[in-house]
Amino acid sequence: MAFDLQKWQTTLDEHTANGMTPGVSLAVLADGEVHTAASGVLNIATGVEATTDSVFQIGSVTKLYTSTILLALSDEGLLDVDEPIVTYLPELTWPDPDARRSVTTRHLLTHTSGIDGDHFLDLGRGEDVLSRYVDTLGELTQVLPVGAAWSYCNTGFAVAGRLVEKLTGLTFDEAVMQRLFAPLGLDHSCTLPEEALKFRAAYGHVPSAEGLELAPTVSTPRTMGSAGGIISTAYDVIEFARLYLNDGVSRSGDRLLSEDSVLEALTPQAVVWDPSMASHWGLGWMLTEWGGKRVVGHDGGTVGQGAFLRMIPEDGIAIALVGTGPGIAGLMKPLFDGIVGELSGVRPPESARPSDDTVTEQPWFGVYERKNMRIEVDHSADGPAVSIEIAGLAAESLGTDSVTGELEIAADGTYLTNAFGEWMPIVPFTIDDGTDGLHFAGRAQPRAN
Repeated sequence: MAFDLQKWQTTLDEHTANGMTPGVSLAVLADGEVHTAASGVLNIATGVEATTDSVFQIGSVTKLYTSTILLALSDEGLLDVDEPIVTYLPELTWPDPDARRSVTTRHLLTHTSGIDGDHFLDLGRGEDVLSRYVDTLGELTQVLPVGAAWSYCNTGFAVAGRLVEKLTGLTFDEAVMQRLFAPLGLDHSCTLPEEALKFRAAYGHVPSAEGLELAPTVSTPRTMGSAGGIISTAYDVIEFARLYLNDGVSRSGDRLLSEDSVLEALTPQAVVWDPSMASHWGLGWMLTEWGGKRVVGHDGGTVGQGAFLRMIPEDGIAIALVGTGPGIAGLMKPLFDGIVGELSGVRPPESARPSDDTVTEQPWFGVYERKNMRIEVDHSADGPAVSIEIAGLAAESLGTDSVTGELEIAADGTYLTNAFGEWMPIVPFTIDDGTDGLHFAGRAQPRAN
């Protein structure tokens, strides 16, 4: 089926007109051709128009680029992803000595290292920031045993960035440029905010009492560059994705990854307890299935900006959406569901919805804590409720440091809360060593009481 670009241009225009998503840009790879569209403005203060060559912060989609570089280094024999990281980073600090001796690159890329994952520390702009960041990890908590469970971990990808530096002798920014941007022809991609000034650059927008205001933060701290620092166009994100659709070969014919590495990256490595995100995680990639077809990708969010990538490898389809403002996530699902449905003939699984069943007080109700988030689940006269306190980048993006919501149960027994507005799974768990926890918003949080 031919891709109807005008239909989706209209969808973008309607969405940016609602005021909560000032500007967006879309790129779709179908039948070997990239189709692009854009709508709205990049900055509500200046009114500069969003165009298909505008650059946006792609946040954690960056993790796919970091994973790719490490897999390429593995192909070159410079890295064994199952060797303890201290083999390559003997200076590595870690909250638990036994975990330090056993954590591997595979654990980092699959979010199974168990370390506190949201250590958003800004150490300035010096080229040694990742080296100094690694020195601070001993201050954190080992939330879970190494390899015990999947829990989204930005900290691990900062360590992965430092590993790239040690193995290449380059800064992370130089390594991304030389190993990915240049050979893939990504000439509208960069890693530092001053480099974005060469292009039409989007600014972040966050909620305010009047509707929207400019984000308080210009860019991701350089310490988080390998976890979420890339700035790019939707088109360039698609061109990066082609590397995996083409079994590791660039459009110019250069092999950047082995076929084995591409296959392993897209093979399930860890189970994800939150089915709203994915069913499994590969080496860097989120993995799920729609109607019997693999759907792989990643999401990204910075303060006031968002990015989303999905691929259906067997059909050669890829979709990238980048945008500014808190409404971008609300556009992603109907847009991607519709485009994938038209091009691939499959639909996503239905999201869990509250049933008519009543939630009674449960033994797992209580308080759960980790860095930047505290969750309390209790049962009051008005019924079960979820109260969440947040800090750091999440609080800056949401424009608040606390939210509350109801607790409901779906027909399949999944617990759900609408504390963040939409119904999201909240999953109690007990791992093999007896640790009780709660999995929510991608994070595993140990019980505090």
